[in-house]
Amino acid sequence: MRSYLRVEWIHKNDYDPVLIYFDIDEEGWEERKIEIFRDGSAKIIGPDAKSAGIFLSEEKIPNISAIRRDSQFTPIAISKEEFYDVYNKLANKKP
Repeated sequence: MRSYLRVEWIHKNDYDPVLIYFDIDEEGWEERKIEIFRDGSAKIIGPDAKSAGIFLSEEKIPNISAIRRDSQFTPIAISKEEFYDVYNKLANKKP
């Protein structure tokens, strides 16, 4: 089953995202991803949009329980609608 996650990444640096949204296919591969940074900037990647400096993972995404075991990450399952609300706003944003 396809899944959608919002993961808070707890860290102190400014060059990694603090919030990551995932669209994960039935086999565990990212299809789309959104990265939100501390300064409010964002990057997206998917079949229909790509920001510079963002890539899809070369490994399958662990399930939410496995992600939760790492204390620097706080994952939350979200709806398809919530994911696409954020994704579509960023994909249609003009520079």
